[in-house]
Amino acid sequence: MLLYDMDVDGLGEMRVAEHFTVAGDQITRIRQIHDTALLRAAGFGQHAED
Repeated sequence: MLLYDMDVDGLGEMRVAEHFTVAGDQITRIRQIHDTALLRAAGFGQHAED
């Protein structure tokens, strides 16, 4: 597992976690999870009103 803060231009830092599944000395899956609180606070993901 890898946990880091990514600097996003215009928004600031966004926390990211990556979970790796390994089988036979190879990465078979990578799952990336973003903390979207910063994006939601900036208004992303909200429905536009008609």
